[in-house]
Amino acid sequence: MNNHNKNNDYENTIKLNNLVFIDLLSYLLYDSTFKRILEISLLNKSIFKYVQQIITHQQQIIKFFPRIHSFISYLDDEKRKKEIGEPVLKKRNIESPLSNINYSSSSSNIKNYHYEGYKYKLIQYKEMENLYCTFKCEFNNSGFNVFDVFKQSLMVLVDQNYNNNNNNNNNNNNNNNNNNNNNNNNNNNNNNNNNNNNNNNNNNNNNNNNNNNNNNNNNNNNNNNNNNNNNNNNNNNNNNNNNNNNNNNNNNNNNNNNNNNNNNKLKNVIFTNRIWADTYNRNPTCDGFFIFNKLALFWNEEIYPCSSTFEYYDYNFRDNYILFEYSFEFLNRYKPKNIHITTKCQSYDSDSLHIQNLNRILNCETIEKIKFKYHETPSLFFKNVITKSNTKSNTTTTTTTKTTTATTKITTTIKSLHLRLPNFKYEIEKLNFDSMDLVRKLLNCNEESYNGDNDDGDDTDLLIKLIKDKEYELICNLLKECNLSNNKILKEFVILNPIKYDYFILKDSPILLESLLGGDGCNNQTLTTLGLSGFKIRKLNGDKKYVKTPITEIMESSKTLSPLINVPTISTLHCEVFSLLSFLQHCNDNSNIKRLIVTSDQTIYFNNKNIQSFITDSSIFNDQEIQFISNLLKQNKSLQYLEIKFGNIKKKWDTLNDFGEIIHFFYKIILLD
Repeated sequence: MNNHNKNNDYENTIKLNNLVFIDLLSYLLYDSTFKRILEISLLNKSIFKYVQQIITHQQQIIKFFPRIHSFISYLDDEKRKKEIGEPVLKKRNIESPLSNINYSSSSSNIKNYHYEGYKYKLIQYKEMENLYCTFKCEFNNSGFNVFDVFKQSLMVLVDQNYNNNNNNNNNNNNNNNNNNNNNNNNNNNNNNNNNNNNNNNNNNNNNNNNNNNNNNNNNNNNNNNNNNNNNNNNNNNNNNNNNNNNNNNNNNNNNNNNNNNNNNKLKNVIFTNRIWADTYNRNPTCDGFFIFNKLALFWNEEIYPCSSTFEYYDYNFRDNYILFEYSFEFLNRYKPKNIHITTKCQSYDSDSLHIQNLNRILNCETIEKIKFKYHETPSLFFKNVITKSNTKSNTTTTTTTKTTTATTKITTTIKSLHLRLPNFKYEIEKLNFDSMDLVRKLLNCNEESYNGDNDDGDDTDLLIKLIKDKEYELICNLLKECNLSNNKILKEFVILNPIKYDYFILKDSPILLESLLGGDGCNNQTLTTLGLSGFKIRKLNGDKKYVKTPITEIMESSKTLSPLINVPTISTLHCEVFSLLSFLQHCNDNSNIKRLIVTSDQTIYFNNKNIQSFITDSSIFNDQEIQFISNLLKQNKSLQYLEIKFGNIKKKWDTLNDFGEIIHFFYKIILLD
């Protein structure tokens, strides 16, 4: 009976073609744990070889980024054998390939052991030029260079001869010095012996040849001189030979060092996750060995972005932490491509620190992306970070005959910006005089025009009132000042709302977007993503409160977005959840939009109870609105993807194939007060 069941099981088993399995291997390994990858690799020898190649040379394809601590532990044979290798082999009833090795103390056996052990390692780390990994630690500003420790550990473990080469160099140098001393001593002894012999000969000649004393003395003196000359020549020759030998030995040692360095292929360790920046670390990259693609900038009322102790003890810094002009020199030491700016929390409590002078961040030329998380974007930074990428500088070279202009160079490489709309009120309350000047300029007013009869000369209250009355004009002029239309490098521009601010209402007029993109059409040929989450499309109700736009007015409100049709390069839009219907209507009118990302500044909850209809007073959309969304998605022929980013809730759908799931999701989301 048991045999019959086994035969049936065998007949029902589908054998997957080995070539097909290898084609699918990258998908099977994608974003998997090392233990899972190891289990797949042990299916057979050929698969093991393929997995070796992928995990060694194609880390990015399978998204395998181990923690650097774990990778260093993996290089230790015994630790890896106990923690990873043996449990998996035992589970699959496979004998370890290292079990038959004779662990004797002889150098040849140890060398064979290391060779055999490395050959069966899944990660062929000696063949890796770039190691992609992660590093997680608590934020610190101690200045202790932990990365230097990592580098030394990696270099020693990856190249087993790393320490031996250094020791051999020292031993060779010592041996050469000893040889020099021995050679010199021998030469001196020979000289002494020769001189003594010559002196003895002189004495003998003097005693035996009294009659010919003068002649013999002369001859002996001549012989002595000749001997001395010969000895000196021999000494010089010996010394020269020794020096030549030393030079040869040193050259050989240097060549060995170069060869050993060439044998070690590991050139860079690239961190793929966001690293907290230690602003006091003087050499975090360890002379370019480590590459920091993403850097987190964090500060509060106890931690500040000072690049040195000299800056920390600056009198102006002590006087005002918020308005102090920090140098941000530490960014040039890290050389990041992506920076993420945040303070302790998203409120204005005693621990948060919203620094208003961030312009020197732009002095770091490697930065390609800047994102403000829980931090206000200063108005001057908002303006300067865009206009700087519009600015071009021409360099000239002068010769004796003529002056020539060199190639035009763009002064920044920033391709992505996630900025918050400036909170002008907060900046003026903090007596930011530069911000005050910018407000005056944007509203085209001077101090006398609004200072009135204020005898104290304190115009902060009047300025705040002016900002409130002319908010729409102020934002339009700021966007116009940025001159995004002429930007030639920016690909992604996402505008978020200020942290401590209700919202900015996007009126039923295209004026604001025309200010941003240019009234006569945008000349920008690089911008592909535009985020408008900071702007809310709302309507005033009878109680003079802003509410969601009624369905009957969606068509009219979507015309606010009409200037986007004139920018064919923009294919991705961001919107906030309560403006979704107007943006979906625009996607039907604008065939250039292929992807719509929906976000929320408020807390959204997804109720996954098995209820077909879960519409309550807290629901974001009612039945009519969900039906409207359904109709818009059915009518749309160009929108391909719809994404949701509500804090920890992240979804991505194909609008054609995932239609039912999309509608089900919008039924279930509710707003938490």
